[in-house]
Amino acid sequence: MTDGVRLDVPAFYRAGVVPRGARLPRTHVFRLTVPVHVEVVRSGDLEVAARASSPKLEGTYEYLARGSRLYAVCRAGWSPSSPPLPAGVALANIAAGLDLHPETRGANPFAHLGPCLITRPQRETAGSIDDMVLRSVAWDEREAVVAEVHRLAADLMIDDRGRFLRASPGPHWASFNTWSIEPTPCLHLHPVGQSAIFHSARKDAAYDHLRRHRSRGTHAVHGEIEVLDRGALPDRDAVHNVYGLLSRDMFDLVNGACLSPEPDLRRVAAPVVRAYERLWGWPWSTIADPGFRWPVPQGNLTQTAVDLVAAVEDLRLLVGEACGRLEADELDAWAKKVEPFYGAALVRWDEYELPRLAADAPPPDLEAPLGYAP
Repeated sequence: MTDGVRLDVPAFYRAGVVPRGARLPRTHVFRLTVPVHVEVVRSGDLEVAARASSPKLEGTYEYLARGSRLYAVCRAGWSPSSPPLPAGVALANIAAGLDLHPETRGANPFAHLGPCLITRPQRETAGSIDDMVLRSVAWDEREAVVAEVHRLAADLMIDDRGRFLRASPGPHWASFNTWSIEPTPCLHLHPVGQSAIFHSARKDAAYDHLRRHRSRGTHAVHGEIEVLDRGALPDRDAVHNVYGLLSRDMFDLVNGACLSPEPDLRRVAAPVVRAYERLWGWPWSTIADPGFRWPVPQGNLTQTAVDLVAAVEDLRLLVGEACGRLEADELDAWAKKVEPFYGAALVRWDEYELPRLAADAPPPDLEAPLGYAP
C-alpha cells in the first residue's frame, strides 16, 4: 500500500518590494500556503535498521528503514519510551504553524524556511504579497522556500498504525567529554560540524579519536549501537566535517579577506567563497546576511571528493595568508575564539576523513544531508 494525505503548510519568505509611492526596494516578509503530499505506508514495510542504547539515553532508540531511507518515530516526550506522537496531532500542529508537541524532541520541521531567520513578530504580521499594492518586486525567495517545503515534506511519513515518522541520519558515536564515547541519537538533525561525532559504523575511529585527541588518561565506551541494515545508514562524515571547516566560525576571516584592499588576498579568498556557496547552497551575498541561519539551511548539492578536498586546501591556504597579516590583538582573538574549533576540525579532516577519500576503501557517502530540523 502506498497512499498519502494532503498537508497545507504555512510558509514565510522574504522579498525585496517597491511599494506604491516608494522608489527603493524594502525587505518584507510574506505568507503563503504550500500544499504537500505526506506518504502513508504499511508498518509491515518498515524494518528495524538500527538500535542505539546507553545509560544516559534511558532506553533504546529504534530506527526504521524503508528501502534505503532511514526514519525515526516522533514521540510525545523526550524519552525513547515516550508514546508515539499521533500523526493527526502532528499534521494539525504543522498546519497551524505550531510545534509538533510541547515536549517532543524536535520542532516543527517547517518552522524556519529560507536562508535567513524570520522572527515570530514578522510571521505574525505577514500577509499575502497579492494583498500589498506594489510598484515592483526586485527579488524574492518564494521559489526557494516552496522547493524547501517540498524537500522537507519528502522526509515525512505516516504508517498505518498512526505513527508520524521523519527521516533520520541515524545514531552516531560521540565524545561529549574527555573520557568516553557513547551513542547520540541524531534523530532528525545531521551532526554537521561536530569534530568528535562519527558514523554508527565507525566506532573504532571514534574511540581512536577520543584516545589520541581528547582523553586525559582514561577512556571508555558507554552504550552500544546495533546496525542491522548498513545500507540505510549513509556515512556522510566527510561532508559533515567540511561543514565544520567552512562554518560560521570561519566566516569573519573569509569575509574580511574578500573585503581586503590587498588584491592577492582577495584572490586567495575567491575559491573559498565559491566553496561556501556550493556547500551551503546560497550566494555569498545571502550567506553574508547577518540573519543567515547557521548551521542550517544545508546545501542541496551532492559534493564530490574533488570538491571537498579542494575546499579544505583552499581554506587552509587562506588561513595561512590571512593570519600572517593579522595584528597582534587580532591574532590573539583568533587564537582564543576561532583556532580551537578550526584546529579540531582540521585534525579530524587530515587524520580521519581525507585518507578515506584517497584510499581504495569504500568511500563515504557524499550526498548532501537534505533533511534537517530548525
